[in-house]
Amino acid sequence: MGVISEDHLEKVAGYASILLAVHERSKNHKIALAKVLEIPTQAFGFKQIGDETLKSGSSDWPSWAAAMGTRTLAKAKRNQTLKYFARASPLNHFIAEGVINVP
Repeated sequence: MGVISEDHLEKVAGYASILLAVHERSKNHKIALAKVLEIPTQAFGFKQIGDETLKSGSSDWPSWAAAMGTRTLAKAKRNQTLKYFARASPLNHFIAEGVINVP
């Protein structure tokens, strides 16, 4: 559902409701949740959801996907958030470095 929402429903009037519903229903399924967090929208509360995930200190699919979801933030804000995220584990550091270098 996350992929379909991102690829085909972005222009639909109920896009926010769809994303939030998919996010809510995906909480117990890490890979599905990760796909939703990877969507690079900062609207509809997803910036806050992504920030909470990144600041949780986790090193798992949802946190790595949330890092990818920051790629539409202003570079300074993105880098500040990702530098904090990178401290949690070596793999988080690797992911953060990759996203920081996205133009």
